[in-house]
Amino acid sequence: MRSTQKNLIPSSFVSGSGAVSGFLAFVGASCCVVPILLVQLGVASGLVAKLGFFARWQDWFAWGATGMLAFSLTLALWRGSPGRIFWIWWIVGAVFLAVSLILPNYEMRLQSWLLDWLRA
Repeated sequence: MRSTQKNLIPSSFVSGSGAVSGFLAFVGASCCVVPILLVQLGVASGLVAKLGFFARWQDWFAWGATGMLAFSLTLALWRGSPGRIFWIWWIVGAVFLAVSLILPNYEMRLQSWLLDWLRA
């Protein structure tokens, strides 16, 4: 019996990594809205203050997410028909990445809406 190592890197793992990197890019892109929501949910403000790290490296997280999502898509399509788990993780990563690229353009509007909503 000969064992083959066809699936050394599962494509769902790489797409999951792209989803995590996309989420970190989203956290970095939302410098004001996410911290306000986290403080309202009871997360310690010391932890929220540490989110500035993600804002400094937001571009790197976005490029990393783009690379991992592209690599996982290539890997999955090269190996055959990707499964449902792969597509779920891939779509989650793509949505987080898209939101992280769009969110900085609407940050001030979201922040003013959120503060008005919290005051009411």
